[in-house]
Amino acid sequence: MYATTAHQILVDGPEFWASLQEDIANAEHSICIQTLTFEGDLAGTALADALIACRAPRRRVLIDSFNLYFQRDRFVYAPANLRASSPVRAEAQATREMIARLRSAGVEVRYTNPAGVFMHKLLARDHKKLVLIDGDIAYIGGINFCDHNFDWHDMMIRVSRTDVASTLATDFNATWNGLQAPAATRSGDIEILNLDGSGNEVTCRRLLSAIDEAQSSVEVLSPYMTFPFTDALRAAVQRGVRVVVVSPAENNRGFLTTYMRAEATRSGFDLRLYQGRMSHLKGMLIDNAELIIGSSNFDWLTYHLLGEVMAVVTNAGIIEEFRRRVLAPDIATSVPAAPAPTWRAVLFDAAFRIAATVACVLCKPAPRPVALDRVRLRGARSSCVPPRLPEKRVAL
Repeated sequence: MYATTAHQILVDGPEFWASLQEDIANAEHSICIQTLTFEGDLAGTALADALIACRAPRRRVLIDSFNLYFQRDRFVYAPANLRASSPVRAEAQATREMIARLRSAGVEVRYTNPAGVFMHKLLARDHKKLVLIDGDIAYIGGINFCDHNFDWHDMMIRVSRTDVASTLATDFNATWNGLQAPAATRSGDIEILNLDGSGNEVTCRRLLSAIDEAQSSVEVLSPYMTFPFTDALRAAVQRGVRVVVVSPAENNRGFLTTYMRAEATRSGFDLRLYQGRMSHLKGMLIDNAELIIGSSNFDWLTYHLLGEVMAVVTNAGIIEEFRRRVLAPDIATSVPAAPAPTWRAVLFDAAFRIAATVACVLCKPAPRPVALDRVRLRGARSSCVPPRLPEKRVAL
């Protein structure tokens, strides 16, 4: 049976997989998964095996086209990876075989968001990580289905509420059909923000306004944070708000650690460097009353280009669990960052803004038709919501 807890914060890959594996095994109607990467390694094949064994009649996987070009966080078509002995090449082949096996077993698999003939749209990815089960259970967060992501420090949140799952199902169905879902939907104490890359700046104002209205504290976990979020944090520091940022010391994009140290010196916020391994975890807690979690790294790519799914949570139970299980331990595992020359922050910031301008010209997706009729989507052949939605609503 499904767990009766209305919400669970699942820290790191093994804890997330233990919960998801049980939910997949117990699914009766539908499983819909959206991810940036799904690779033919131990993590990926475990998911594939679970989906093949599942008795739910509707099983769908939506993968960003990024996965066709990158495996093991490496570009598949780099010269070194074309050699017969290359582990990246071997994993790309294993991934193709895994996808073929899924399709043969009746699992529908689609790739979304083409990168373009010359891969000129490669920066404009659908960055969502989303799982929906039986129209009642939803997972969102930052974990992809590949070994290196499962090894990183990260988080998913499991919510057992039909209202939240239905809102997220609308977005999944729209993306599956090449449509745009509503950008923001409130379900009680959880507001869902869906970004499709074409109008992100408007929806991101919701996040920036929350920082602008902070009265006492803003606490952020992010590996890749840049403008305009750093601009808002700088302004918050100047208002006297306590700002703490936790970012990994062992960043897979090491130049961003250099930038973050310089930006912390320039902006005056307290930067802590998470120790021991890469942290891919993202979250922002404002005044201990509003928690922003999901797939966003709070960077310029989110602001301009990426498909993202986020939740703005005011539920006291979820916030307390996040502080106890994630924020407090991560701060305790981190060390204060040494100051760095502020000119580096200025230089990096200018480079990011130039890159954003160029990327918006080359990569910005055109607005897609809007899918507003959620009832039509529920009844459609493409829907990931089962024919009979559960009537239960677990109060938080």
